[in-house]
Amino acid sequence: MEIGEQLGARYVLEGSFRRKGEAIRLYLSVFEAQLDLPVWAERFDIPEAKFDEVSDATIAELVSATVATIHQYEVRRAKDKPIEDLDAWECYQL
Repeated sequence: MEIGEQLGARYVLEGSFRRKGEAIRLYLSVFEAQLDLPVWAERFDIPEAKFDEVSDATIAELVSATVATIHQYEVRRAKDKPIEDLDAWECYQL
C-alpha cells in the first residue's frame, strides 16, 4: 500500500461511509501496508439521527477492536518469523 510506504507505517486504517436507508453505514479496514493484506474489517450501522452524537465510548470500542486485532496479527507474525540467533532464542525461552 503506497500510503503506508510514504508514512513508514506497517498498518493502514481505511474507512468510508455511505447512507443506507435511515442509517449511516461505516466501513473500517486495517491493512498490512507492506503486503497490502487485509488484517481486519468491520461494518457499523449508525442511525442517521445519532451520527453526530457518536460517543467517545463507541470510538474507544472501535479503537480497542482494531488494536486487539493488530496485536493478534503481530503475535502470529512474530511466531512465524524464522529464528536467526539461537542464543537469543534460548535466553528468551528461560
